[in-house]
Amino acid sequence: MSIKYYIWGFNTAAKICARIELERDIRGRRKAAIMTVNHVTGRKKGKVMLYALSTCGWCKKTRKLLEQLGVEYDYSYIDLLKGEEQSAVIREIQRYNPACSFPTLVLDSQKCIVGFKEDEIREALG
Repeated sequence: MSIKYYIWGFNTAAKICARIELERDIRGRRKAAIMTVNHVTGRKKGKVMLYALSTCGWCKKTRKLLEQLGVEYDYSYIDLLKGEEQSAVIREIQRYNPACSFPTLVLDSQKCIVGFKEDEIREALG
């Protein structure tokens, strides 16, 4: 796996755009899945990943809450991805949320919070 980071924006929380390339070898074949991830720095509360849509109001509220809590997190706008990149990410989301609804917040690759559930998010990350 290789990760390339690019810093963008001048917000109070430094944002880093990471392009993650995963290689898999299945029966001698190599496949690559690429996912564009945005990173927001803050207090480490484990691995926090938000899968969202750029046009979703509840997704924006979830991002705003995460920034208010000051936690470090990654996010990806699924509707802005294309082709195999989007398909691979949707398969990843369905591991945690079979309905593939948004926002989907995954904590430490174990706990999944679907939808904007402020109290549950605060409890999990507080």
